[in-house]
Amino acid sequence: LKELEHRRYHCAQQNGGRLDLGTAEILNTIGLHYHHVTNDQDSALMYHMEALGALGQIASALLGPASPRSQPFAAAAAADNPPPLPGSTVLTAEQKAKLKEASVQMAITYTDVGNVYKWRGNDGDALRAYNEALAVSRSLQYR
Repeated sequence: LKELEHRRYHCAQQNGGRLDLGTAEILNTIGLHYHHVTNDQDSALMYHMEALGALGQIASALLGPASPRSQPFAAAAAADNPPPLPGSTVLTAEQKAKLKEASVQMAITYTDVGNVYKWRGNDGDALRAYNEALAVSRSLQYR
């Protein structure tokens, strides 16, 4: 856990405080530690949600703030209808790869959030998180 926190700090320093894919992955891994190792579900959920926020910021920066994919728990509503890219947005191959990686991490993190809710016995929120993971996964076919 100390190593993960150190890596998180180091990532933030390298990126001038901006959230990036590496930071989101570290946040999710810390959440997994709390979920599986220390059984601290509140902390696990906090770190997973922080990771989702970071991933949402990355998606928003690439697609624009109006994208429903940039907001946690908004993807399920648009599962089969991915949002169109803003008319003036043309993504480079590197940006597309970054968006795809962010989406993969987002789907994984939503699954982890669902697992925390399921462990707590909150089946409704677990199902909602699993549906978000599915919606984000389905959106990958359009990217």
